[in-house]
Amino acid sequence: MIVPATIFLHSILLLLDNQLQGGVIKFKLSALNLPSKDLNGLNDPYVQIFGKDSGTPFEKLGETLVTYGTINPDWDNVFQFQFVKGIQQKWKFLVKDWDIGWNQDDVLGYVEISVDEVVSRMRKNGNGTLKSNKPITFSLSEPAGGVLVLYPVVE
Repeated sequence: MIVPATIFLHSILLLLDNQLQGGVIKFKLSALNLPSKDLNGLNDPYVQIFGKDSGTPFEKLGETLVTYGTINPDWDNVFQFQFVKGIQQKWKFLVKDWDIGWNQDDVLGYVEISVDEVVSRMRKNGNGTLKSNKPITFSLSEPAGGVLVLYPVVE
């Protein structure tokens, strides 16, 4: 079961049980080379995060703050999600450009990823904790592109 995101402002530990059956995943986000949608050549990007289990529709779990005037944003938000191995959890990250006075913000790109894939990219240490602070990159799909970077938050 996916639980709503809890946002923290400081580094927190990423813990999973000894069998990697589940636990809490915590991470930060950034993006690289977002294509510009604004006339000044820059964006005001933010990310909406959605999650789902197998057989359920995506539901909104959280959102970053808007970062103004950049195509390479770093968001300070730390997101926390409940992970359960084997139930085919997925995340969808939708990167948008905030526009003042417009009815709809521009979509810069999105990516859908398996939570199991994120966990498999991290190394397990001897006490059952996933221990990796290496960034994990994902190419953003249409309509525009760029790269989303997920930074695991670990001690």
